[in-house]
Amino acid sequence: MTALFTVIFVNQWEEDKNHIPALIGLGTSALCLMAFGPSDFILPSMALIVLALTFLKKPMGEVENG
Repeated sequence: MTALFTVIFVNQWEEDKNHIPALIGLGTSALCLMAFGPSDFILPSMALIVLALTFLKKPMGEVENG
């Protein structure tokens, strides 16, 4: 499974010019991993990723268009 997610991440990194969503995902996952441990970090990190992307949707769109 790890290899699958790595391939998907690298593929999207190469295709997109805007790397902010990928960096948000990596950062929030790392923070939640340190805060909650390896057995309990998935749900909090997914929730934080969704919240961050929701709140930053408009500024990220301006970065892509401008």
